[in-house]
Amino acid sequence: MRNMVSTFVPGLEGLVERALPQQVPGATVLRVMSGLIQYRLGGKGTLPEIPFVNNTFACLATFPKAKGNPVDMMVQRVCQFGGNEEALRLLPPKASSFRLVCMVQGELVSVPSRQMEAAENAITAAFGLVSNRARPDVEFWINYRKEGIGYFLLRVTRHGDFQKTLKRGELRPDLAALLCLLSGPSRNDRVLDPFCGRGAILRARTHWPSRSIMGGDRSDAVLQDAARIPGVQVRLWDAADLTEVADGSVDAVITDPPWGVFEKIEDLYGFYSKIMREMRRVVTGEGRGVFLLPRDKEVDRAVATLWRVVERYPVLVSGRKAQVVLALPQ
Repeated sequence: MRNMVSTFVPGLEGLVERALPQQVPGATVLRVMSGLIQYRLGGKGTLPEIPFVNNTFACLATFPKAKGNPVDMMVQRVCQFGGNEEALRLLPPKASSFRLVCMVQGELVSVPSRQMEAAENAITAAFGLVSNRARPDVEFWINYRKEGIGYFLLRVTRHGDFQKTLKRGELRPDLAALLCLLSGPSRNDRVLDPFCGRGAILRARTHWPSRSIMGGDRSDAVLQDAARIPGVQVRLWDAADLTEVADGSVDAVITDPPWGVFEKIEDLYGFYSKIMREMRRVVTGEGRGVFLLPRDKEVDRAVATLWRVVERYPVLVSGRKAQVVLALPQ
């Protein structure tokens, strides 16, 4: 059995805890904290792809609540680490070097040089790797959480720096996948994102089978990126007037409408009333709406006129207060 830890967008703990065993066969949830889930996987095969998490680690050891400096305690435990056969199997085939990262309550911290060298020597002895702090093949983390638990971890997945890879206004792929997951994806779904932008939600929805996936935006420039996604249709339109979409022809609307951040919206209630009316028109009576919205009373009021919110998750997006909403037509 493999003991794993994955991180995700904080605020969506209830959704991730519910979904992980459904989406990952053989997974058993052990612990859920803010933005982190610890779980056990059966078998010894390839690790499953989990599109709605950020980074995934093999959990090599857990540490109890520290009475003093958590760094001292964790480094001492790492120095006593004797190896892990399952973790050895998770190393990349040609890995020869590593870096040790230390975090305390979400912040990177430095470790005194003698302690760091002792911990690095222990990892070298256990895994046969050499320390390379600049360009390592793999990373080991010691991470002490604000909840009073520490972890010794081997990072097994790695994404690029989102600040460098994502374009202006583009959603993180893991957050886009969580929005799709909240919709309860079905292979019979006709899916619509009327504010698709560069297509993050459309691309994320392709992780699950569907009948059709359609998106649109009023900017032809951003639609060029969305049009490159296999298996989706894109249209140039105004989301407040979806004349190309028939009444009751959509099973799931999943979207991230403008918040008035990059382009000022003078009448937020009026704008959201129009788009919510159009999305309600095109969705079936049994359909679902998943919206990434700003936390704003006028927005909430506009949604409530035509949709019944059944789940709401407060999140931060690029440091701004937001909410992920699952709503049913009314």
